[in-house]
Amino acid sequence: PSRESLEQQIVARNGTQKNVHAIIKNQPFLMSLKLQGATNDFNFRTHKTSAVLVYDTPEEKEVDFVRKNPIQYECSAKDDSQGIATILQAEVKLIVLSSQHEDMFFRIKFRYCFGNNTLTALSEPIR
Repeated sequence: PSRESLEQQIVARNGTQKNVHAIIKNQPFLMSLKLQGATNDFNFRTHKTSAVLVYDTPEEKEVDFVRKNPIQYECSAKDDSQGIATILQAEVKLIVLSSQHEDMFFRIKFRYCFGNNTLTALSEPIR
């Protein structure tokens, strides 16, 4: 079964306070996205959504990997009260990273692609 983050902590780093979510590697957790302005032609069922793991830095650099992608996810669209898929439920699992990543914070960057356009959503930091 999936759950949301294990706990949340307010952490100060580089003079900024952040709400950091603690997760357990290799254990699935849930994330939800809500699409504002969705229509029958523009919703989570009509276009592709992808996710990548990025470092919690202003550059949002993707975490490199050699063999195994450090993030696994499955997404399912949920309808709002008008029957439009405005909510995306993502079951996410982070795979073990190398020991050099031990004390780092990460974020999950979701990309919603439609035509030549892309909307992005960035999670709060996780560790």
